[in-house]
Amino acid sequence: MWGRSGHLAGSVWFGLEMEDKRILYSGDYTSESMLLQADDVANGFRQADLKRQRLNEVMPIASVVGGAQRLSLSSNASVTSSRHAVEYSPLEVQMQVKAHKYPHKGQHKDQHKYREEGQHKQPAIRLDLAIIDAAYGTDRDAQADKLQQLESAIQNALHQGGKVLMPMPAVGRGQELILWAQERFADVPLIVEQRLVEGMKQLHHASSWLREQEGEVTESAPAHRIATFLSGEGWERVSTPQERTKLLEKYEASLWFIPDGMMQSSLARWYYGMWAPEMQNLILLTGHTSAGTFAHQLLENPEQYGTCRVEKVRYKVHQGWHDVERMLNRVSARHNVLVHTDIAETGRLRQGLLAGQCQSGTDIDLLSPGDELIF
Repeated sequence: MWGRSGHLAGSVWFGLEMEDKRILYSGDYTSESMLLQADDVANGFRQADLKRQRLNEVMPIASVVGGAQRLSLSSNASVTSSRHAVEYSPLEVQMQVKAHKYPHKGQHKDQHKYREEGQHKQPAIRLDLAIIDAAYGTDRDAQADKLQQLESAIQNALHQGGKVLMPMPAVGRGQELILWAQERFADVPLIVEQRLVEGMKQLHHASSWLREQEGEVTESAPAHRIATFLSGEGWERVSTPQERTKLLEKYEASLWFIPDGMMQSSLARWYYGMWAPEMQNLILLTGHTSAGTFAHQLLENPEQYGTCRVEKVRYKVHQGWHDVERMLNRVSARHNVLVHTDIAETGRLRQGLLAGQCQSGTDIDLLSPGDELIF
């Protein structure tokens, strides 16, 4: 079983059930993407349980049709001449048709108890193990906080007449921030490198991964915003040295999006060379910078390379403190393993969560590489 995780188009969380154990792996997860849909983990398990209950009430007759699994289901509960054909993927067939003992061994006796979630009572989701993205550790900021910080940093640089350089991965947060910047800084020249435009086109063709909107589609819908951007209005693209040089000479205060968030490529180094001599210019990093990369070196010792300013303001594509807390409270696992940051920060997060608002009885296992968890 899987659902969209909001990190990238194609990124998923998934659930496994085998040997009487139920396991969640969150993958890289965020519910705060401006463009991408994140399917709720607890609801995913809940829907799978309901589907299983329905399947347990019917007799499965499996056959292979054209390379895909087809199940023809007839009810055991009543006499009927109708037979219903339902399409499933092969994995789903294996998960749903296999004879399960449910609740399974070791499952908590209060499986069917309900907990208050918002204004609705929902059945508690019980798991044996949850492996949860906690990349941002003890950072408690919401995405709105990060966007406010980004806006402030950009405004300060533009007010001084500086150019703002925003290095981004070719796909991912770059497309989200391009659309945000186009809206927030509508009167500022916006220049986007071709590789990031290609990433926007990929999103345009992957509409099933975009945020869903109930009712009528509006101008704020992600698909509409992407299509409007790709029409080419309100921004300029560059892909050649001549185009870059021309626009650098044309614009003073301006906003530039380039590929390569770690600034390892020759293109990113060239841009840095253009930015470095002017102290009013800003290089704004928005994600992780691995030790040893040029972006990391700039953050550590910016004065060693030039006079322009270098700042880091994170745009969230993973989970922080409150996100992890929310997930722990929505899925009740006997063991929880927090991953994606160093052991010291994970330990601080664990201590804070256990002392805070996590539901009583939550067990968070602190593991290092090479450790084993037997459950």
